[in-house]
Amino acid sequence: MNADPRLCLESFRDQIERDQEVYDYAFKLIQGIQKDQSHIDEMIQKYSKNWKLERMSHVDRNILRIAVFEILYLSDEIPKNASINEAIEIAKKFGSQDSGLFVNGLLDQISKSATRNTSV
Repeated sequence: MNADPRLCLESFRDQIERDQEVYDYAFKLIQGIQKDQSHIDEMIQKYSKNWKLERMSHVDRNILRIAVFEILYLSDEIPKNASINEAIEIAKKFGSQDSGLFVNGLLDQISKSATRNTSV
């Protein structure tokens, strides 16, 4: 993903309903995930046993990227459980029949790992 986050958001500006707070948060997500994608993808790959990142559906992979970014970099703003629960609900709605379980299991492991690493 090499596009300017502002350009990505502009194509969805009408859907965001000109809500500056939503726009700002979406920009933060796009910019942050773009900046830290290699670390985020490493975490997803580390905890997704028997699943290569490339084999995951685009929907699941991007839901995971957003949630992992929130867990690793925004946990002071968003409780980890809220990030996980939202990701599960989005996966259930837009992913496959098994997406909710897959996303839940993976994010639970990453969240526990992140908690252990910050408490040391």
